[in-house]
Amino acid sequence: MPFYTSEQFGESLNILESEVGLVTKTKQATADMADTDGIIKAGTLFGGGDVYTPVAEPGSENPSAKGWYELADGEYTLSEDSSPQPDATYYAKSTAPVEGVVLEDYDMTADAAYPVAVVVAGRVRADRVSSEALAQKETFAKQGLHLV
Repeated sequence: MPFYTSEQFGESLNILESEVGLVTKTKQATADMADTDGIIKAGTLFGGGDVYTPVAEPGSENPSAKGWYELADGEYTLSEDSSPQPDATYYAKSTAPVEGVVLEDYDMTADAAYPVAVVVAGRVRADRVSSEALAQKETFAKQGLHLV
């Protein structure tokens, strides 16, 4: 017989100003997006984080001058190599596009990844989103997500 656990951690605040024109998409969230309690709160910015892509052919380029990173002990650090090392993998850093805000709270304590609802268009209450999401107000307005 399976064993299920359930934990009530509170009720999500309604972040929606209106359901008219609301567009949500299902996206894959990871546990590292959660806060220290393992919860992704409603109104959290989705997207906009750092993305590290392996450099396919470093050639004879200077990794330090190019601003490439190396992965060591699970952390990306800026490379100090002046020439490519044969046993090293270098990563280029870029920023993922901002996609929207998380619609409701998600408990990520037992999951490494989980599908979440992300509001990408519509009207959302500005006083109920994170400061990171509020800073993207103009970007969101261009895609049809209005923080009011």
